[in-house]
Amino acid sequence: MSTIAGADGCKGGWLCLTENTDAVITGFIALDFPSLINSLPPSTILAIDIPIGLPEIGARKCDIEARRRLGRPRGSSVFPAPIRAVLNASDYQVACAIGQAHEGKKISRQTFEIIPKIREVDALLNHTTMNCEVRECHPEVSFAHWAGSPMRFRKKTVDGRTERARLVDNFWSAERIKVMSQLPRGKFAVDDLHDAFAALWTARRLQRRQAVVLPEAPEIDSRGLRMEIVV
Repeated sequence: MSTIAGADGCKGGWLCLTENTDAVITGFIALDFPSLINSLPPSTILAIDIPIGLPEIGARKCDIEARRRLGRPRGSSVFPAPIRAVLNASDYQVACAIGQAHEGKKISRQTFEIIPKIREVDALLNHTTMNCEVRECHPEVSFAHWAGSPMRFRKKTVDGRTERARLVDNFWSAERIKVMSQLPRGKFAVDDLHDAFAALWTARRLQRRQAVVLPEAPEIDSRGLRMEIVV
């Protein structure tokens, strides 16, 4: 059995949860994606909430399928992945100009805000021989599959936090509170922790070969990366 891990972007960098072969869960915050990978044992299965594989133009099929599965209103939480041409844009206006030139529309502000983290992951996966398996997930899709239906409330509301915490606690009794005490205050939000647990749940499904891949036959981007969301 391999170590499994789930990671989500946060104010301090990346919030990562690991579960080792003795079922011990540990949380830490890595400044950047290379630091996160270097902190994991070889052969770790890592599920991460960030787009992996970028289109040259248009939407990825995995994002379309994820939004379809979630429906309204949770489907809006699946931001469209940026096209590869905007990855090195210096600011939002430049990114919008590139998007307009390539496909006739601007990039969303939400998508632009996560480009630095997309860039970190893309650079490492494109230029490094990885010692662990890295797969893309989306917490809202994972929570919906986990619970049997999409979450009722937005994750940043009191009801949304309660809804997701209850799901985590029913699966990992007391682990959420224990891990929260391990993490430095001010470096993450509660919903980041919940999303990391959703990613960890997906990593466990990958480990047990129970995961579902969206779409069933993933597209491959120009760098050879699979454009998929696993759940």
